[in-house]
Amino acid sequence: MEAKARLFGHPVHQMLVVFPLGLLATSFFFDVAYLIVHRSELAVVSDWMIFAGVIGAVIAAVFGLIDWLYIPRRTRAKKVGFWHGLGNIIVAGLFAASWFLRRPDPADPAILTIILSAPLWRRRRRRRAPRRAGLAQRPSGIREPRDLLGARALAGGVERAHGPIQHLHAE
Repeated sequence: MEAKARLFGHPVHQMLVVFPLGLLATSFFFDVAYLIVHRSELAVVSDWMIFAGVIGAVIAAVFGLIDWLYIPRRTRAKKVGFWHGLGNIIVAGLFAASWFLRRPDPADPAILTIILSAPLWRRRRRRRAPRRAGLAQRPSGIREPRDLLGARALAGGVERAHGPIQHLHAE
């Protein structure tokens, strides 16, 4: 699938998603630092990062929706894009709730607000694919499945995990 929303030939959604991803993930570490050293400046920085990250997520979502609307109906790519978008809306909503609940005093957030902005990381278990010479192996480790879904859908519509290249439009 090729992105429809482009700026100077580059896909806009892919350019924008790095901002909320970086801001929202980093805000959690500032919250953890606040819990350890009890410096209110760290909580305030986290509050501003969440604010900017949620705004960035909304802007990126608009361009992601534009791209998604051009994916042919009843394809795997359309389904994957739907779940990718829904997952991101839920996560942005949790961060927005965290930001809203910090409003009485952003310098002293309640523990619930920090829990709402905690990353939902999960280690994926996967079947081991047989090694093949010349094919890059997928990295293992911690990742968010909804981000992988979007990356696979937008990376030319192919997945090379287990066997030959499979087009997402084939189903």
